[in-house]
Amino acid sequence: MQLIFILNKQHWLEYFVLTTVPTHTLLDFLASYFLKEKVESIVVGYPLQTDATDSEIVPQIKGFVKQFEKKFPDIPHHYADERFTSKMAQQALIMGGMKKKDRQIKGNTDMVSASLILQTYLEWRTNQR
Repeated sequence: MQLIFILNKQHWLEYFVLTTVPTHTLLDFLASYFLKEKVESIVVGYPLQTDATDSEIVPQIKGFVKQFEKKFPDIPHHYADERFTSKMAQQALIMGGMKKKDRQIKGNTDMVSASLILQTYLEWRTNQR
């Protein structure tokens, strides 16, 4: 499952989460979306281990990015470190008062994790200017 966020020109979230998309349909979803909306770039979570080495899923992420670059050569991508985002997301859900039963639904953690990945990228981008 991939989570899709949409930013406006001022880089504020227009929608918290537009939708979740099964991985095998993601490129088709993006192609359809790009026909309707101008997209400056995309952010891809990069899964590192705690020692900053690549996690076992990195080859799949890089495979997706290669497919993305081939299909959308004019749209740049940016990686954002996603270490610790699941733990941070779980903590945010606890602090937000979500019941344990609801926190155990992976999609809930994934949505918060994705927002943290995007926040990391936006903070990095702001600091680069």
